[in-house]
Amino acid sequence: MPGQLVEDLLEHRDRQAREFGEAQELMFTSRNGQPLFSSNFRRRELKPLLRELGVNERIHLYALRHTHITMLLTAGVHPKLVAERAGHASVKMTLDVYSHVVPAMQWDVGSKLNGLLYGDQS
Repeated sequence: MPGQLVEDLLEHRDRQAREFGEAQELMFTSRNGQPLFSSNFRRRELKPLLRELGVNERIHLYALRHTHITMLLTAGVHPKLVAERAGHASVKMTLDVYSHVVPAMQWDVGSKLNGLLYGDQS
């Protein structure tokens, strides 16, 4: 995880401990420290946030996961690392599911090969 995210999560955990009087087993809870139900989270937290950001509020959490994985692959993160992060059983599964990213990456590969063979032509 990015260092800043780790810091934010640790701060969140400390804030929960102060608010509820003890360390919570769950990182994300309802407003009263109880387990979070996905329907409540979606209605109370996710939809208002998406609305505020001007994003279609019908988006599901799974779409955010899909976007995250697509962004990692597009950024050139090794598919094995992406597969591990996604919890996929194999790199093949990741590449099969996210094959739509590959055509866009082909241009980058060609550009990099051009640079290796002919030097920076920009």
